[in-house]
Amino acid sequence: MSVFPKEADLFVIAVGGSSKKSGKTRVASRLIQALKIDCAVKVSAGEHYFPDREIIEDPDIIRQPGTDTARYVAAGAKRVIWIDTIGANMPHAIGSLNSLCKDCETVLIESNSAIPLIRSDFTVFIAGANPSEFKESALSVVRIADLICINGNAFVDKRGNQNIFEALVALNGNAKIAWCENEEECASTAIQILNVVFGCRKNKKGPMA
Repeated sequence: MSVFPKEADLFVIAVGGSSKKSGKTRVASRLIQALKIDCAVKVSAGEHYFPDREIIEDPDIIRQPGTDTARYVAAGAKRVIWIDTIGANMPHAIGSLNSLCKDCETVLIESNSAIPLIRSDFTVFIAGANPSEFKESALSVVRIADLICINGNAFVDKRGNQNIFEALVALNGNAKIAWCENEEECASTAIQILNVVFGCRKNKKGPMA
């Protein structure tokens, strides 16, 4: 059951991936930059680096070099939020975005574990591993994704391309599935589709690039 967003006019993009090295953060950063995303949210589940808080917006933490959130800032997000929580508290933490993002028009959320709780307008999944290796959290996202980009840069042996494609079709026959040479091509593919599907909503601020 989705707990975010409650506002029907909020435009939400979700980005998930097959693994930490799939390229999803680089794709998310490109989407933030190209689509002029107002609010970018990173969700971490399990690590819980800060036991005393789940919602982090401290600039000293958010802007720490080498972090995903610092990349969001560099990409131009007006507001960056890091949700650092454990699974049982995930619904409450994600639900808090309804108040945190109330002044935003566009929100991008990078996560696997949080996506089942989100009513996104468009979900992008970056496949950087064979579907047989996907964890359950990745499987839950790939099954509902609108776009699945196979990051060819993550595969040393390209001979199994057709098998990978067929396995993804079996998991989600409704999604558009694209073989991309690298993360940049994954991002460009997503931007192109979002321009067509949701361009009218963003044209008020100017065209996506």
